[in-house]
Amino acid sequence: MNFSPALLRSPDQIAPPPPYKAGAAHVLRGQLVELSLGPRRWPTHLPAYGSNAHIRGSVSVSPEAGGGHVVVTLLGRMTTLSRARSLEVELLRIIQVFPVPKCGEIIDFSFRLPSQPSFPLPPSTARLTDGLGIHIRYSIRATVHPPFLAFRRKERVECEILYLPKTVIPVPLNPPPPLESPDRTSWHRTPLAEPAGAVLLLPDTTVAACDALPFAVELPYGADSSAVPRIELVRHVCARVDDWAPRVVTLASAGADDRRLPACPGEVTWSVPGSVYVKYLVRVGETCVPLTVRTHSWDSESAGVKGPAFELAPRP
Repeated sequence: MNFSPALLRSPDQIAPPPPYKAGAAHVLRGQLVELSLGPRRWPTHLPAYGSNAHIRGSVSVSPEAGGGHVVVTLLGRMTTLSRARSLEVELLRIIQVFPVPKCGEIIDFSFRLPSQPSFPLPPSTARLTDGLGIHIRYSIRATVHPPFLAFRRKERVECEILYLPKTVIPVPLNPPPPLESPDRTSWHRTPLAEPAGAVLLLPDTTVAACDALPFAVELPYGADSSAVPRIELVRHVCARVDDWAPRVVTLASAGADDRRLPACPGEVTWSVPGSVYVKYLVRVGETCVPLTVRTHSWDSESAGVKGPAFELAPRP
């Protein structure tokens, strides 16, 4: 999937996007309208925004469109594809309308993410897993509408943006003891199907993808750790477009004596209710423990830094 900025015009005005230059401003130009999202701030090819970010930009319109109006739209769309069909869902649409200035003044606009949708907005995503494709795309679109009697068609320029929200585990009221502490009375306990009598212990079921996941296995008297199946962190994805058939991917695996599952940056729990669910589990043989995965832990050094969660950025 292409993550380059897209310049979209009416059918008789199609042209490729302007070349991208490192450090330059994010600007798209048409014949009548120019859309600017300001200078590049982050080490991503596209403009990137985090949680509660303000998207600020400007639009310049040619005097030829004088007397018309400009529509600036913040869009969010999700496309899911299976081997048999595809489905598109609109996640977000916020519109601002401005009259075209008579003296060529610049039109400034501002949007706020996530703009209070009915559910948390999922991050920008481009993922293909075993025949199931998920593409979540956000963009800013500027459309100039010339006067009704003008002999010109409307023109549109559209720039894709990345929405990469940080999700942080809430600060606990009573900080837990250090993970190295022998006190595990507050850990989450799950009996294992095999070996009989074994118990899996996790510090919590809300975890941070950027941190390794500690665990412990309590064995019944006389049992050996070699009898415990591999401890796995798995991603479980299901979508309506594929009749909710699960797609399960093993992200990390460890033996019972390893005591930690490796970190998996770039993973996060999210959903679009009724369309897609991305969940995570710790799996030990036939036993599964549901997890909620956030991008950062409450005591992570980078959790308090404002800005996007770059590890979520889709790879071109």
